[in-house]
Amino acid sequence: YEIEIVTGVQTCALPISLREEVLKVKRRMLEEERAAEKRMFAKVDLGSCGLTSKRDAFASQLEATLSRGTELMLDGKDEQTLKTLAPLLDGRLDEEKYRAALVTARYGCGLATYHLGQLEPAVAHLQGFFRLREGRDDIPPPLSGVPLARFYLGHAAFNTGAYEVALAMLDDYVAEVAVLGPQPVLNMPDGWQGKRITEADRKASRMRHRATSDEARSDAHMMLALLAQRRGPAEEASCVHHCETCVRLAPADTKQRQAAHQEAGRILRALGREAEAVEHAAAAAAVEATLLRLRVRVRVS
Repeated sequence: YEIEIVTGVQTCALPISLREEVLKVKRRMLEEERAAEKRMFAKVDLGSCGLTSKRDAFASQLEATLSRGTELMLDGKDEQTLKTLAPLLDGRLDEEKYRAALVTARYGCGLATYHLGQLEPAVAHLQGFFRLREGRDDIPPPLSGVPLARFYLGHAAFNTGAYEVALAMLDDYVAEVAVLGPQPVLNMPDGWQGKRITEADRKASRMRHRATSDEARSDAHMMLALLAQRRGPAEEASCVHHCETCVRLAPADTKQRQAAHQEAGRILRALGREAEAVEHAAAAAAVEATLLRLRVRVRVS
């Protein structure tokens, strides 16, 4: 009742009582190996891949998932975007090896959670996006642009009380948009002037346009004014500058211009600049009167 097993170049005999234990260990190791492999390639449909290797199949499936997630994001299908991209952020992908994929997933999840009003997850995802991109010029920017992520992170951080994050991100946003300038909407057909313009390009261009618009910049400056006010008297000049810029950028005869005047007046009054506060209050009232006349004219027509 003994068996011989070969270990390297030596042969030794084991009692039959140990045979079952050896086999159990081997079976357990094999099961663990298969389980690890199954987790890694859980989403790969090997039946449709023919003779493609598991690694190639995994890369192909990953690329398809990222492409689908980006498409859903551009279509504004936020819940579906999260369902598609969030599983990629469960720690299964090695950060260094799959950094570009993780950048795309973080960006998509950040925008989707922001749109859904889930501000704390949005902050976490977008901070992850910027952390992964830091110092990596080899990773191309998202099709819908980096300024959009800066604005969303700044706004989400501001509303969740992460004021230092908000300040840094909004300062970067204002500086970056000043360099980029307004971004055009690509409504021209494919092949215009020899350029290939896909539907994804058109959708992304509208997002880039909104992110660099005067309306978005006005909102950013108002948040920066409020942050400067929080920091106290030493930041009064910065606070006044952001108030003035916020009002200037808000489109004329709009609710945003009215709100900008009102908020600027409130901030300036708190700073003891009563005369300027009165001017803003009067300007806000004038905008309100104009909007009322426009509404009456629309009803009559």
